[in-house]
Amino acid sequence: IGFDGTVWGGEESGVAAASRRLFERLSGDPGPHRLTAFVNRRVMGILAPAATHSTTRLVVVHSGRRAARIAWQQLLLPTLARQHHLDLLYNPSYTVPLACRVPLAVTVHDLIVWKRPDLCRRGNVVHFRTLLGASARRSCVITVPTETVAGDVVELGEVLAGRAPG
Repeated sequence: IGFDGTVWGGEESGVAAASRRLFERLSGDPGPHRLTAFVNRRVMGILAPAATHSTTRLVVVHSGRRAARIAWQQLLLPTLARQHHLDLLYNPSYTVPLACRVPLAVTVHDLIVWKRPDLCRRGNVVHFRTLLGASARRSCVITVPTETVAGDVVELGEVLAGRAPG
């Protein structure tokens, strides 16, 4: 199971901190699974103590800041997923690499870029509005934190497909 951990480290958002803690907990006892996290160097000091299990690997990548990280996810992460023989690639931050041939899972934490774009950075609005619908359709599994978000995701899917919400 691979994790796109490129949003971890530095001044983490709530999404980044929650997904990093999930990886830390799972890496403590991965059961029969092999865990691979693709991370930037800045997070190695934080994650190294958690990644001591023999089936947990940290792979340092250079994904850069926002625009570079988006390009890295879409263009380079699919190759890394194949090279590391992943059975599943988990993307904790709304979007997935659309060209990836490995099964994908994504977490959609909220749909604030549609509901309240005035509260978001313009770059996030453009990024998530461009890729979130396709990411949801491309993923085998979509996880959400609440029933409300689940309903929002279903409604958004209907809107993006050109159907009126039920």
